[in-house]
Amino acid sequence: MRKMIRQIMTLATLCWMMAGCADETFNREQGEGTGYLRLTLGKVEVALSAATKAEAGTLPEALIPAAADFTIDIRQGDRSVEGFPKQYGALTDGGIELKAGSYTVTAYYGENEPIQATPYFSGSSSVQIYPGRPATATLNATLANAMVTPAVSENLKKHYSDWALTVKAGESSMKLADKDKTDGCLFAQAGQSVKAVFEGTNALGNPTSHEWTVIPSAAAQTKYVIQCDPDLSIFEKIQLTATATHTYAESTLTGTDIALNLNANGVPLELVDGWNIQLLYDNTPIRTFTDKPEAGSIMTVTEGWPYVPRGSTLAASVHLRTGETIYLTSVTTGEIPSPEFTATVSGSTSYSVYRSSGAAAANAKDGSSIFDISATASIAPEILSNPNYSDILKVAYTTDSGKDSGELSFGTVGTLTGLAWQKHALTATVAFDGVEKASSPLDCDVTGLPYAPSAMIEADWDLASWNCKYENNAIQLGAVSGSGECTATSKMAFHIPDNIGVKLNTNVTVKATQIIWWQNTTFTVKVNETTIISQPSNKAEKNYSLSGTSIFSPGACAVRLNSSYEAAGPWSKIHTLHILYN
Repeated sequence: MRKMIRQIMTLATLCWMMAGCADETFNREQGEGTGYLRLTLGKVEVALSAATKAEAGTLPEALIPAAADFTIDIRQGDRSVEGFPKQYGALTDGGIELKAGSYTVTAYYGENEPIQATPYFSGSSSVQIYPGRPATATLNATLANAMVTPAVSENLKKHYSDWALTVKAGESSMKLADKDKTDGCLFAQAGQSVKAVFEGTNALGNPTSHEWTVIPSAAAQTKYVIQCDPDLSIFEKIQLTATATHTYAESTLTGTDIALNLNANGVPLELVDGWNIQLLYDNTPIRTFTDKPEAGSIMTVTEGWPYVPRGSTLAASVHLRTGETIYLTSVTTGEIPSPEFTATVSGSTSYSVYRSSGAAAANAKDGSSIFDISATASIAPEILSNPNYSDILKVAYTTDSGKDSGELSFGTVGTLTGLAWQKHALTATVAFDGVEKASSPLDCDVTGLPYAPSAMIEADWDLASWNCKYENNAIQLGAVSGSGECTATSKMAFHIPDNIGVKLNTNVTVKATQIIWWQNTTFTVKVNETTIISQPSNKAEKNYSLSGTSIFSPGACAVRLNSSYEAAGPWSKIHTLHILYN
């Protein structure tokens, strides 16, 4: 037990002694005694950032201070150490003797006013001084305010006979540039709001002044460029309007007038010495104007463009006495009205040719077609025949029976073939600049005449009995099977609007047969039960080209072919039958 008590007492004594040593060391390091600071001024950072990479850079060489020009301040708390601030060049090589403790060391160059002509550099570091021990510190200085420079355009020099640009920060202001010096620079305190004031006399001799904020809050190590340009955007306030009115002569569309209206909106038009106004269609100028527009000025027509299509746009620029060309943005084209016109259609059939020019001309035409189809419109020929409008001028021909030519270039002569033999209503639809106009329908009689197939067509004939047959493109009547009526009756449903004189041409072979004696037959052609052709056999087989004339009437155009002998033996073979206008 006694041994344990002795051990505890020994341990307590040891702890007391150690605590005393630690306290002594603490006191010595925290303020009792002195140390030394060896201070080195490192690099001076002169690189600048900017809004654009091209505007960034470094300070001019002449504005970069030497190390010896820096001022050193050593502060403990909020007080400078005795003897400071002092020039860096005045520091001794042996170091700075300081009491033990914590310090803030600062190197700076220049003043730090809201706006000034010189840069301000600063750099600081925290150091700890221990008794009897040396300490070192290296300070790097950076630009601690912002650089402001002007960018003076050639246009400014042209537009102002005299001018000056002043920079304001806080209550201070300094001139940055003027007519005679355009490459200056100033420095603004970090965190300051910076304004620019432009004052001058413009090309018209009028004084002008403008103030605006260029930097809401200046940042250190940053280059700000103030653009010094004349306010040419003011010319974009010019409002120019084009109004289109189509022109007509006796209800015929002849073209379009374009009237201009100008609103200057306070823009100094005295500076404008040239106008270039164009109305464009598909990027092609179709109207021009080169003077200052007065109210209702009519634009000049570009040759070949009498009509202004919808979708045309206005473009304009002005040339200033100072040499600039300004493109106007406030230009509009009022809605171009729809063109007004009418359409008509014409076309021919074999029947209309027969009525107008006779049988010979009609027989040269196709009896199942409407041909020579064309359209006209109440639009001047200078427009209708003008290739400039070919993309917006089309025509289509249709019938009430469903035939359609499809869209064609206007002026195309159309043909509708393979039509049913009946009366057709023909219509032309003319499309111009997005407007479609249909003509009044034209009645066209498609008769089916001339009917002139190269061989007999089986489907066109009704055979009376088994004693008739269709073979090798011909119809044989008789000597086919036993006995029976030897007749072929037409099934062609010709359209006959009025009495038509017809001529029938046929090529036929007629054959008699000798059975003890000669058995003969007679070939006849009847139209509406009236015989117009009669050809008896003549013993041996013989071929004939025969013709006859008659009248087709509305509802009465039946053709009947007959061979008179109805038993075995004689026959008539019809190779062709043509029905023509007569």
